[in-house]
Amino acid sequence: PSNLDNSVNELIRTVGCLLDVQKIPLQVEETKTRQTELEHKLSIFEEKGVADKLKKQSGYVTDSAKLQTVKSRIGDLLRDIRRTFSKKSITTSVLGEYISEFNKDIFENINKLLLQIDIQLEQIGSCIDEISKLHGDIDEVISCFKTRVDFLADEFAEIKREIKDETLDVDSYVNMTANLQKTKEKLKQLKNNLLSEKGLSSLSQQESLPIQQAERNNNQENQEFEEEIDYYYALINRLNYENIKTEIDKILPSKENVHYEKIMLRLQAELLKSIKEAKDYLHSERLNDNDIKDLNDEISFKEQIIKLLISHMKQVNPPTSINKKVLENSLIFVPTISGRIRVFDEIDSMPLEYYDELKGLFLSIKNATFKGVKRFQGDYYSGISEVRGKLMRVVFTRLNSTTYAVLTTFAKKFDSSSAYRSSLDSIVQSYRQVENQLFSNLDNPDFLALQEHYQKVLEEKLSISKENPKVKQKVIYYE
Repeated sequence: PSNLDNSVNELIRTVGCLLDVQKIPLQVEETKTRQTELEHKLSIFEEKGVADKLKKQSGYVTDSAKLQTVKSRIGDLLRDIRRTFSKKSITTSVLGEYISEFNKDIFENINKLLLQIDIQLEQIGSCIDEISKLHGDIDEVISCFKTRVDFLADEFAEIKREIKDETLDVDSYVNMTANLQKTKEKLKQLKNNLLSEKGLSSLSQQESLPIQQAERNNNQENQEFEEEIDYYYALINRLNYENIKTEIDKILPSKENVHYEKIMLRLQAELLKSIKEAKDYLHSERLNDNDIKDLNDEISFKEQIIKLLISHMKQVNPPTSINKKVLENSLIFVPTISGRIRVFDEIDSMPLEYYDELKGLFLSIKNATFKGVKRFQGDYYSGISEVRGKLMRVVFTRLNSTTYAVLTTFAKKFDSSSAYRSSLDSIVQSYRQVENQLFSNLDNPDFLALQEHYQKVLEEKLSISKENPKVKQKVIYYE
C-alpha cells in the first residue's frame, strides 16, 4: 500500500477509536440497565428455591463465560500488539546505503545502535509468537473443560426433570446466569476503558470524584447526541440498493437541525469505520466466493452512501423560492382499543405549563428536526423512538418517509422507572395490534382526512393557556 493509503487507514482507525470512546458512557448505562434486569429475573428463581438445585449447572455456565472472556481478552491483546509491531520493523534499513561524507564516525555509531535495536525487535517478535502459541494452548484447556461439561449432561438433565414448576424455564435461568457474568465483565471493561481514556486510572478515588462529576455533567449532552446518531444510522442501515437514491434524502436530518453538519460528518465517520472493518475482515479471514462478493457489495454500497451524504451537505443552503413548499411530515394518531386517541386524553390530564414544551416536540416531528431523538433498543421496540424535552416525551414511529405515527406522550424524569417501562410496553403492544391497519390506510383519503382533523385538534389543545382557558373540543373518534 502507498503512504497515502497507510495514512488514510490510520486516520480511519483513529476516528474509529474516538467514536468508540464517545460511546462508552452510553454503553455503561445500557449495560447497568441490562445487569439490573437480569438480576431481577434471577431473583424469581431464588424466591422459589430453584436456584440452589441449579447451582452446579449455572456454576459451570459461569465458568464457561469466564474462560471465553479470558480467551477473548488475550486475542484482543494480540491483535493490538500486532497492529503496533510489524515483523518488517527493521531499523537498519532506515539508513540503507547512505554514507556520510563528513560525519562517518557518527553514522557508524548510529548503525551499531540500530543493529542492537533490531536484535531487541527480533526478540519482541519471538515473544509475540510465543504469546500466540500460548493463546492456542488456552483453546486446548477450554476443550478439556467442554469435555467435562459433556460428561455431566445426564446429571444436569436429571436435575431439570426434578424441578416440577412449569412456570419456570430452567434453561433460561442457566442462560441468564451466563449473560449476567458476561454483562458484569463488559461493565468492568467499559469502566476501565473510560477511566483510562480520561486519565483517571492513576488517581485515587477521592481525587477522581470531582473529575468524574464534571464528566457526568458533560456526558448528558454527549449521550443525547449519541442517541441522535443511533437514530439516523439505524435508518441508513435499512436502506437498500433499490431505494437508496430516492429514500436517503427523506431519512437524513433536516437542514434546520442545529446539529445538522455535526450529524452528517459523524454518519460519514461511522460508515468509514464500518468500511474499514469490512476490508480488514476481507483480508484476514478465509472466505468463500459468496462471502467475498457480499462484503465487496457492502463496501461499495456504503461508499455510495458516503458520496450521497457529501452531496446532500453541499446543498445545505439551496436558493429559496417563494413558491417552494416547505416539507412538513404528517402525523397519524394511534387509537386505543376502544378507538379513542390516547394522546388527547393524556394532554387533557396534563398541567398547562407542559403544553409549550409538548408543542415544540410535535413540531420537531413535523419539520423533521426530531428534538432530542432517541431510538428504543431491543426487538420488542423495533422502529419505536421518542423525542424529548427537559421533562416531556413524545413516542413515535416512522410509517413512511413523510408520515409518523404518534403512540403516546407523557412527563418522565427517569429512564429506568419500572412503572414507565411497564406502561410503555403496554402501549407498544397496543400499537402492534393496529400497526397493519394503519399501514393499509395510508392511501385511504377518508382516513387521511380524519388524521388532518386530529392534527387541528392537537394544535387547538396545545394552544390553550391560563390566558386562553380550555374549551370543549369536538373530536371525531375512530369507528
